Amino acid sequence: MLNSNQLKEFINNYKSTTKKWIRLRKTIEKKENKEIKEKTTLTIKHILKDNESNIQQMQETEIEVSSFEETNELLEKLGFSYRNYQEKRREKYILNEHEIDIDTWPKLLPYIEIEGKDKNDIEKILSILGYSFKDTISCTVDEIYKKIGLDINNMKELKF
Repeated sequence: MLNSNQLKEFINNYKSTTKKWIRLRKTIEKKENKEIKEKTTLTIKHILKDNESNIQQMQETEIEVSSFEETNELLEKLGFSYRNYQEKRREKYILNEHEIDIDTWPKLLPYIEIEGKDKNDIEKILSILGYSFKDTISCTVDEIYKKIGLDINNMKELKF
């Protein structure tokens, strides 16, 4: 039996918030042998509560799906509605088993995204790349756009 605090915590973990959303994504990957691979994924993204490290913690639950169109139709039948369409370009690299992405979005300069298990882990990769933690920010792309005066959540399309 759950006590009232456990029930509140359970509900808070699953309720809809601005820090949690569903993303349906189609990626097109061009391999070195010029082969083109398409992949569609459905992801629940959840920004976890802030901590003292100033590193944004994102929980992602992802599954590959066979059809963008059919998955979108299923989501709509479940009551979810389309918010917007966003394009970005990504170059992916691996360094010491860490993924380093160079992301390019419309109207933004390219930036580097580094994922690691903790602050020390990220600091090691930054050091190898010639940076330090003070050279970084930890936020969503929505927040970067807000810094230049655009609210991409209210834009139906964001394209190059």
